Amino acid sequence: MPVDKTVLFEKDSFERTLSFFSELGLVSRNEPAQVLRLLDKDFEFSETMAFAESVHVHVEVDSVKDIPDTEIQRNGVASVCRYQQPDMVKYSYPGGINLIFSAFTISQDDLLGNGATLPKPFVDHLGVDLRDESEATRTIFDAIPKRAAEVGWRHVHQASPLYCCYTACGEKHWVFPPSGGPGGYRPIEFAFGSLRQFEVNMGCDYRPIDPAHPLAGTLPIRSMECK
Repeated sequence: MPVDKTVLFEKDSFERTLSFFSELGLVSRNEPAQVLRLLDKDFEFSETMAFAESVHVHVEVDSVKDIPDTEIQRNGVASVCRYQQPDMVKYSYPGGINLIFSAFTISQDDLLGNGATLPKPFVDHLGVDLRDESEATRTIFDAIPKRAAEVGWRHVHQASPLYCCYTACGEKHWVFPPSGGPGGYRPIEFAFGSLRQFEVNMGCDYRPIDPAHPLAGTLPIRSMECK
């Protein structure tokens, strides 16, 4: 039986962290509610959340260099992981929430050009990290597409291995909530498998565009380098 991580996740820590980044103008007023929704008992994928190790909020910015790093590090950060090429930084907080900021192309939406995405900074997606590779976690991960269909969410699967610059993990299920639904409108990534680290840039598998988009299935799926 899994340990219920929705209990271990510290909602107060999530709220404090998200409020702090909202005050900095790096997270909008409505985006914290979307993240906190992941911890609700009636969240559409609450059974999957019971197997999660951490949650990350991936924010696109114009430049990571403009982020007030000193002020952020005074706000109870547990660890910081920084990459110069590409321009990306990850702030990990106690309670199970991580904030990632990047200034390079991470999604198929970004390939559509100016005006296709929200004004920066904005939350590109929410991530749920299922690092445990046990049979029980694998089973709950494999059930995500069926669950998405049951609750009317759109779904895209990405096969292993999947790269994000200097890291890689196994498979991913991406779910896209109905427009105006209680889960908000940002895509949610469920990533299965341990995170591997590399010394060289391995390229980037793009976050897929909403399958309801007319260009879905026609855009490049990865870049040979993060840029």
